[in-house]
Amino acid sequence: MIKTNLAVLMAERGLKISDVYEATGISKTTLMAISDNTGKGIQYETMDKLCGFFNVTPDSFFVYSPYNFSFHIFDGEDPFAGDALKNIAITVSRSSNLKSFTFSPDAVTPMGEFFDVTKKDADFIINYNFSINIVDEEEAKRSKRSKSEFYNIYDKLPTILKADLNKQFLNLVLKNLSSLNGQTITVFDGKIDFNNTDEWTHDLTIKNNMKVIVNLFNGRFTRLVKIPLFITDSKNINE
Repeated sequence: MIKTNLAVLMAERGLKISDVYEATGISKTTLMAISDNTGKGIQYETMDKLCGFFNVTPDSFFVYSPYNFSFHIFDGEDPFAGDALKNIAITVSRSSNLKSFTFSPDAVTPMGEFFDVTKKDADFIINYNFSINIVDEEEAKRSKRSKSEFYNIYDKLPTILKADLNKQFLNLVLKNLSSLNGQTITVFDGKIDFNNTDEWTHDLTIKNNMKVIVNLFNGRFTRLVKIPLFITDSKNINE
């Protein structure tokens, strides 16, 4: 996977797209595509201007990782939310080697002494953690090895590549939540009375513009967002 480092270079210098446009003459549309890594390629003349403007070499202008990532969504098995909240699998490829890693969701209401947030901060919390298979001891060991393998890759990614991976994952989570508008799911309740199991869960009706704390990759990425009104693609997210 290869990405440009333009967004980082601008941030380090306190520059905006308009500043780079005025200095180089490169169109704002082109600069936005390069910065967001949504373009299909960069012309040599454009790259030459940008490297000259930022006083960097091409190897500093690009960020590379030998890994590529793709996503697959499938029904979850949360005992409370059922298949409403989807599992998300990430397939990591390097050369001809492929391996898939699954992340499973759980939803919790931010209530009780175990949480640093309250209902004023967010309507609920959704966690996507690495799925550990605990059917038997050997399978659990294999799952834990897979978890270590994935995070060994994830934690060593350059910042901009990690941010791109986080963004793609977050978009899928928001797309799933958007599709649940009006549906009621049962979530784990943060305020637990161990003497009364009836209070362990809480019915939650998903509504647009609810505030939700999304935790990804076992808490390595956290974002407070609103459930969007609709999503037509990864660029159309209303926060």
